[in-house]
Amino acid sequence: MAGRETTSLLVLILIALPVLVFAIQTVRTEPSRKEDREYKEGDYIPLFANTAFPNQNPCEAYSYFDLPFCPPGDPIPNRKKSLEEVIAGDCYMNTGYELRFKKETKRKLLCEKNLKREEVAKFRDAIAADTVYEMYYDNIRLREQVGVNATDPYIEMQWFHLINHLDFHFRYLGNRVKEVYVLGDIDSAVDVTDEDAEIKVNFTYSVIWGDLESKEENQDKVRLRGICILFVLAYTGHLYVCSNKSLYIPLIVIYSLASCLSGYKATSFHSGFTTHGWIECVIHSGALYLVPVILAGLVVTILAITIGEVLDLPEFDEIAYYIIIYLFIGISFLTVSGISGRTSLNESEITCSTRHFQNEITNQAWYMRTPIQMFLGGFLPFSLIFSMMDDIYASLYNLKVCGAFSTMFTAFISIIALTVFVGIICTWSQLYKQDHQWWWRSVFRGGSVAIFMFAYGLYFYARANARISMNLIVFLGYNACIFYAVFLMLGTIGFYASSIGFHYMGRVLRRR
Repeated sequence: MAGRETTSLLVLILIALPVLVFAIQTVRTEPSRKEDREYKEGDYIPLFANTAFPNQNPCEAYSYFDLPFCPPGDPIPNRKKSLEEVIAGDCYMNTGYELRFKKETKRKLLCEKNLKREEVAKFRDAIAADTVYEMYYDNIRLREQVGVNATDPYIEMQWFHLINHLDFHFRYLGNRVKEVYVLGDIDSAVDVTDEDAEIKVNFTYSVIWGDLESKEENQDKVRLRGICILFVLAYTGHLYVCSNKSLYIPLIVIYSLASCLSGYKATSFHSGFTTHGWIECVIHSGALYLVPVILAGLVVTILAITIGEVLDLPEFDEIAYYIIIYLFIGISFLTVSGISGRTSLNESEITCSTRHFQNEITNQAWYMRTPIQMFLGGFLPFSLIFSMMDDIYASLYNLKVCGAFSTMFTAFISIIALTVFVGIICTWSQLYKQDHQWWWRSVFRGGSVAIFMFAYGLYFYARANARISMNLIVFLGYNACIFYAVFLMLGTIGFYASSIGFHYMGRVLRRR
């Protein structure tokens, strides 16, 4: 009875703990901007700096404060992030600009900086790369260039000028902010051409408020300038979606390197039971992920063509090039590692003792069945990372700039730790009831969190599709490939965690 009570207690803990974590973490954050928020004259609304990036390559974004602008302002206490903030990048930091509702300012000093040589070089490199930066005021996005450069073709000389003064143009309707524009004052820009100079720069700003109903002439000029800039950027090819083609070669190389471990472990494990059939084992190992991904790609392509979507696919010669690279690198690594693993006979201990346990399993508890085990094994880790899911998806689809690595790493470690814990506990519970059919159950239980993560993608896409440069079919195709890999990885971890629990329980039983 004591053992049964202990098992029941463990099951209750596994059920109650994720519910508690889910309840705590589902207190989702409110948007940073309240819709239709009204302000009183003089109310302070913070201006947040976000990211800076070259116009020709938005993928190379970094934090605004990586450039030696004025230091950040005081942090906003208890500020909550919105979904828009998460998917745009979490580099949001308050600036020192003091912008108050309906209060105008003329040439106010933000800060005075003595730029050192390396800081001048940073600005000069950013200007040469045609870098722009983003800021947000009341959740309205603002964008301005770091500086301007000009070239004299006769003397082959290039000048770089840092924009150190900004004019903020606000339009309000009643007590609500409706439109914001920012213009850099090129006429007062500071020359940062000299590579060896240390330059003193005064960063200043002006604030101009106008009633939206008055339709001032300045608004038309600002809007016309913005439209002209967009047309110029579009015509020159500066407005483009980040291409995934540059990732093909690194992915092939990474997959090929991972094939070394896959081939070795697969054949060494197989050789622990029989020396025959190792070639088929290598083939299965190589096809386990690659074949479903190819099929998913074909299905997505066919569906996209059927509905008239244009996909950014490589040309035929590029496809042939990638195939040749994979055949040379991937299959070679897989074959060599498979041959090496064939000679390893040290993994035959996992199931040797199970031959003696052939008792019929009767009255199996509901919580010991595979579907329930999968639900528990997936729901518990998913509850732990639920509050990070928006950040995870934003990182996967290149929407998140700052903190992307730390977010993914934290989630990865958390999931692995819980997968190992749940795998060991559940396997102990099975073995206590003389149920030794834990192999495939441990794989499905360990990988099931990937199903929850994949399903969350639909919810994320419904809210963030305006920022994701692909339709739903392509998004689901990418998601399926990503989380199928997660399923295989965590399923493997779950299996080895259960095998650890199996061996430990075996030693305990042999001592009795």
